[in-house]
Amino acid sequence: ALGVVFPRDGPGAFSPAVLERTESVAVLLFLPLFFIVTGLNASLGEGVDVAEFLLVLAAILVVAISGKFLGATFA
Repeated sequence: ALGVVFPRDGPGAFSPAVLERTESVAVLLFLPLFFIVTGLNASLGEGVDVAEFLLVLAAILVVAISGKFLGATFA
């Protein structure tokens, strides 16, 4: 029964094994859940101009995509 709880490598491998399992649960379950809840609670407000917002969004995307391609080109 203890083989289920403790790793076979001994007590020294217990902490990394638990950390690895906890981290995988956090990354696969809690991180997407956090972004879903945060995104659903986000509000742009009533005073936001949609055209200006889309222009800023497009500028950010152009800079990000260009940076990726330039970084990959010179790497």
